[in-house]
Amino acid sequence: MGTANRESSRQQSRGRGGVAPVLLAVALIAAAVALVVWSMSPARTLGRLEHEEVSDFSRIRVRRDGDVRALTFVRDNGQEVVQSRVDLTAPHALASPYARAMFVSYLYQPHPRRVLIVGLGGGAMVRFLTHHEPQVRIDAVEIDAAVVRLADEYFGVRSGGNVRVHTADAVAFVASTTDRYDLILMDAFLRPSSGTDATGVPTGLKTLAFLDRLKRALAPGGVVAFNVNEHASMADDIAAVGAAFGHAAVYRCPPAGNKVVIAAEGVLATDDELRARIGALDARFGGRCRSPRSCGTGNSASFVPLKELGSGFADLGHPRPAEALAKAELARKIAELIAKRRLTQAVAAELLNIDQPKVSALVRGRLAGFSLDRLVRFLVLLGSDVEIVVKPRRAAGQARVLVA
Repeated sequence: MGTANRESSRQQSRGRGGVAPVLLAVALIAAAVALVVWSMSPARTLGRLEHEEVSDFSRIRVRRDGDVRALTFVRDNGQEVVQSRVDLTAPHALASPYARAMFVSYLYQPHPRRVLIVGLGGGAMVRFLTHHEPQVRIDAVEIDAAVVRLADEYFGVRSGGNVRVHTADAVAFVASTTDRYDLILMDAFLRPSSGTDATGVPTGLKTLAFLDRLKRALAPGGVVAFNVNEHASMADDIAAVGAAFGHAAVYRCPPAGNKVVIAAEGVLATDDELRARIGALDARFGGRCRSPRSCGTGNSASFVPLKELGSGFADLGHPRPAEALAKAELARKIAELIAKRRLTQAVAAELLNIDQPKVSALVRGRLAGFSLDRLVRFLVLLGSDVEIVVKPRRAAGQARVLVA
């Protein structure tokens, strides 16, 4: 539903603070910007209060400042966090570097016919797609019924035409859907609580089991774009995506600290192929990228952000990429078996003779403390036979590990 974007800072609900606002780049243009946390001065406020309510998940406010409307969450410490903003005179526009970065996914899948958006918020990505790609069929999943209602009443996003808005838990939705998507946009955030990480991402959306189901929901050639907010475990979250999918590319979103991760089961396009597609993408969505070098490094009009890392485990920082890929496949199968047998983490820990926190790390793809031998032994303890088959490599530079 948004990102605790470091391009901005904070306002406390107890009143206007005297802290000078952080200098922002053009990402503060009034438009659909997700989860921005502001530092307010008397000269800059979130606008007048239009609506306030407490849902099952968050304390929600709708504010308006001129032509700009904002959906905000109020955290337990009183901090008011802007989840989504829209310029009512140009509701389809995306000014946030993070929001544009999510659509770098079009470089990898340029012609999606069906799109899944996990996390609705104020519906910025829905509005963008219905404006630029009206033929695309969109499913948007949001767990908070209040957010769905407010997106309709205040932000003009609702079911109709090619758009279906689902009030549902994304874990259950992805597990049950029979549809296959060319593009999945992961942008789900709630008020931070015991059921989320520090940034508000539900913990159920970070497990290897969920990521594996997400991968299975892709159509051939499909890709997933993840909005990963800046926090202490960001590297672990990115590594988990790489572990689940095997191929990922990471993009920075300056001036914000969050990153967008593009993931797919198949080998991703090379950097040369991506460079050849940049101009077409900017022309298609109205960007003004003058050259690949300028994209994402201050040219905020471009839809192509700065690519930080290439595709594959080697580029994700793994010193032994083949081993990392093998461990990821074994861990995926272990998580699948634990889920299939409906074992709690405590029961799985006892069965595998490890502590419960290690089971938690394992199912989330945090595999630094696990050797290949140990993961194989876990599979045996879970009732599986392990057979290793060695075949000639299919193509130079493309290793493959398959755990059936």
